[in-house]
Amino acid sequence: MTVVKETFARLSGKDAGSSFIKLETSLGGGKTHSLIALYHIAKNGSKTPGAESLLQGMDFAPVRVAAIIGSEPGVVRTDDEPLTIWGIMAKQLFGSHGYNKIRPYDDQLTSPGEKALFDLFGKDKCLILIDEMALYLAKAATVKVGESTLAKQTIAFLQELSSVSSALTNVVVVITSLNRESVFRDETDQLLKVLDTDVKKQKASEAVEEADRVMSRLVRNLTPTTGEEFSAVVRHRLFENIDEEAAEEVCRAYMQVLMSDSNADYLPASAREPKYLQNLRLAYPFHPELINTLRTKTSSIQNFNKTRGVLRLLSKVVRAEWRQMSPDLLIHPYVIDMRNQEFVEEIVSRLDKGEYQSALAADIANQRDQPRSSKVDDNFNEPLGTRIANVVFLNSMTGAVGSDILHGIKENEIHLSMARPGFDLKLSENALKLLEDNCFYLVRQGPTFAFHTEPNLNKIIENAKDSVEKTKVLGELENRIRALYGSRKYFEPVLYANEPGKVPDNVDKPKLVVLHYRDCDIKSKSTAIPEIVRKIYEKKGTIDSTRVYLNNLLFLVADHDEIEKMELNGIQYLAMNQLVKDLDEGASYLAALSQTQRQKLKQMRQEAELYIKIAIVVCYKHIVLPSVQTDLEHAGSRKPLRIRTMRVSDSEAKSAIASQKGQDEAIVEFLIEIEAGRTVNSNELSPEFIIEQLWDKKKDSIPADEFKFMFYRNPSCGIIFSEDLVKKSLKSGLLKGKWVVVAQGELYDSKNYVQFYSGLTNDVEIILTNTETSRAMLEQYYCKRCGKRKASCSCEEKVCDKCGKKLSECVCVEDLCTRCHRPIKDCICGEVIRTKESVTMSRATKDLDDLLRDHNIEKISTIRIKPDGRRALMNLNMALPQFGKVEMMFEMEFSINQPTLGNNLKLEYHGNSNGYGQLKQLLSNYEAKSDFSSHDLTIEMKYTDGIDVKEMLSILGEKVQPFTGEELYLIEMVPKQEEKA
Repeated sequence: MTVVKETFARLSGKDAGSSFIKLETSLGGGKTHSLIALYHIAKNGSKTPGAESLLQGMDFAPVRVAAIIGSEPGVVRTDDEPLTIWGIMAKQLFGSHGYNKIRPYDDQLTSPGEKALFDLFGKDKCLILIDEMALYLAKAATVKVGESTLAKQTIAFLQELSSVSSALTNVVVVITSLNRESVFRDETDQLLKVLDTDVKKQKASEAVEEADRVMSRLVRNLTPTTGEEFSAVVRHRLFENIDEEAAEEVCRAYMQVLMSDSNADYLPASAREPKYLQNLRLAYPFHPELINTLRTKTSSIQNFNKTRGVLRLLSKVVRAEWRQMSPDLLIHPYVIDMRNQEFVEEIVSRLDKGEYQSALAADIANQRDQPRSSKVDDNFNEPLGTRIANVVFLNSMTGAVGSDILHGIKENEIHLSMARPGFDLKLSENALKLLEDNCFYLVRQGPTFAFHTEPNLNKIIENAKDSVEKTKVLGELENRIRALYGSRKYFEPVLYANEPGKVPDNVDKPKLVVLHYRDCDIKSKSTAIPEIVRKIYEKKGTIDSTRVYLNNLLFLVADHDEIEKMELNGIQYLAMNQLVKDLDEGASYLAALSQTQRQKLKQMRQEAELYIKIAIVVCYKHIVLPSVQTDLEHAGSRKPLRIRTMRVSDSEAKSAIASQKGQDEAIVEFLIEIEAGRTVNSNELSPEFIIEQLWDKKKDSIPADEFKFMFYRNPSCGIIFSEDLVKKSLKSGLLKGKWVVVAQGELYDSKNYVQFYSGLTNDVEIILTNTETSRAMLEQYYCKRCGKRKASCSCEEKVCDKCGKKLSECVCVEDLCTRCHRPIKDCICGEVIRTKESVTMSRATKDLDDLLRDHNIEKISTIRIKPDGRRALMNLNMALPQFGKVEMMFEMEFSINQPTLGNNLKLEYHGNSNGYGQLKQLLSNYEAKSDFSSHDLTIEMKYTDGIDVKEMLSILGEKVQPFTGEELYLIEMVPKQEEKA
């Protein structure tokens, strides 16, 4: 051994040798073995058993020896023992007598100087062994010695010792390398007590660096065992012999894989060079990357060397491989399987790396829950996820991260560790990508992967998802569904209705009933109609009367198999939203996130908001529609329905949302596509179809509003999205001569159909042609003699219908209303002015303002308000004081039905506010309960002297509306009669 030869050649007088030697060591480098060998040979001389081969014929007596370990002495004197390195050295070499020579310098903590050292050594042969001096210097840097420190005094002593040993042939100093990282990577409790501030740590670091610089100029560096020789050492320790022929065959097979052109992009360039074959030969039967990792990465962990972990670990690896009869030709790094508790003890527990236990449990080895890498294994025919995770974990086991020690492993090095004959490295690439996406503690920085002790972004997100409350998910999804399907452009949306009374039955916009996914769902390809859908479709109101306008109703129902995905997306969004909120507010648990991670978190929040919309659209894809009765099965009370499913993929939903297309529009387009819906742009229904399928065969004529109602009652028409389509169909029948229309005293038929613009109201009559009714009507308008309209016929002079006189003599035409300028018989000034339908109070104020202006009405005598719904009724009750002192009359009917309790109450009241006040409390008590089965209330206010229109509209719009909100009301106003001219 070079170190032994250099040391004792000088002490034996055989050769000049070296006086001051520094050992440069690495894992397996033999530093400890070298120091032990030097110590025993010094104590026993050349006769030391087993030292013959090392001494190579040198003959000498025992010499004085001092062995100083820097981690042992403190820097505070606690007894009469030496405190300084020079004091300890003197006592170990010469006992108390020698120590007394140096004691004054030991007491004052000052270097003794060269003269004192010459006097101490004299002519005695001395060997001084110094190990872990960096630890001592770190502690000594905190002790002041005048204007200096104990560390600086120690450095001065080492310089003096070097000079003295160089001058004397009887003194040799062997010191191990001063590794700054070894001081700070695993701070002991003792060191932490001393280096308790950043300033002290900085001074300690500077002291070690200064000492290392000084020693580098003074000493001779020796390496007991080189890194390349380590493989040979391991093989010698673990195997009795190696089949060199088999080894050569295996190494060449591996080299062929590495040099394959198909693997060029996956591997480091160095692994494809011919000289890598020598690495394979030296490492056999181990993979070179396993040896390299243990020699460089784990060697930076101080405890690994101290416990002789390398040989112990590899011996267990060999035993495990032998037991398992592994088919691999080399022992790869991934065989150190962290699912094996024996390896965990060696790599984690024994090396005091317990901070990695969380990473192990979450991502690699867990007895209770499937670890993340194991989930990746499920995608392959072999456990690639776990194997790659083992490789990365092993390479993450380093000490302090220095410039020459890579924490983790580069991607191409991972693939090199996995490469073997018959294995496709594309699989390795795919598995690594899945690990990166799924593992909690695996972090990628550039091309390097490493396991960290703190969870990565994936884990933070998972924790956030675990903390999301289920009720918040429910509320978020309800709001999102409401936003997606709440548009009133094409439909009157009715969200989350669960009983007939909540769904109106009228001919306004089609009712889109969006069922709550917890109340109702449909499985794919199912034809079974949910009972709640059938009940709402067949009944209306709170007393279960039969629904009339069946063709004005459709249902949107969630898909059973998509609900869970929708809820998971809801959880994801709420978690991401909370994380971004916490991030913006400076939450401490997110403070360590990098700028890239912060941006990624916000980007993921935006994506989560998109994905929750996509999930809802994909989930709510079943439409239940009215169907035409086609067989006797539906002849009873069961009205037929059909299920139609929109085929919406994630990508299609994403595209639709990105284009900001409303989901109501998407539903309309789907209905048109399957010929189940009709808009104003659709072809009108033919008059033949209307007469054959819709018209009541018992009637020759019907009012126009009844004509319209037919379309909304009969499913064979398809859902009607525009009343204009009904008008187009009406005009088509006029053009084809299938019917005539009488409106406002005028007859419309095929000759003047283009002039027909009247609304579909009750005062417009539609009469089938070729009926007695139509023939009688035609006689009224057409002259039998000339066939012309009587208005343009000159066959006989017309007379006034009122007085019977010829029109030239009649004065009735002068009897006109001065307000509306219509004949008195047609005057509407005394009629009731009302809203067309139940509307909000805000809308009613605007509509009534227009109507009153059109009729030139300035005062009203009576106003009647009819609430539409229970909430509207209660809100109006609260608003009644806003009308001031006015005579109020109430007409009220309501019923309360509690079948489970055997209670049934029906009440009618017609009277003033005094009596109503007695009933109001009873009404309030039951108002919000489901057993409040029906109600009908009209409130009438009479103003004896009349009230100005502007004042009344101001009361409604400014005082009453804040109470009524968005609830609906039907309002009637009666003009004051004196206002008529």
